[in-house]
Amino acid sequence: HLNSSVESIGAIRERCKTFLSLLRDHYDGQSVLLISHGFFCRILLAEITGINPMDVPKMNNCEIRTVNY
Repeated sequence: HLNSSVESIGAIRERCKTFLSLLRDHYDGQSVLLISHGFFCRILLAEITGINPMDVPKMNNCEIRTVNY
C-alpha cells in the first residue's frame, strides 16, 4: 500500500513524456546529461524503448547508461 504522498507510476510516466517532449523541442540533435533517481530513469528508458518499465534492468548506484534517442 503506497503512501498518498508517493508519486504514482502513471504520474512518473507523464513526467517522462513531458521531459522527452522538452528534449525533442529544445535539444534535438544535441547531447544531454540526465542525472536522476533510478526508478525515473527506468521509466524513461521504458518510454523510449516501448517496453514495460519492470523489464528495464535496475540501475546500480552511480551507474551510467548511454541512450541514443
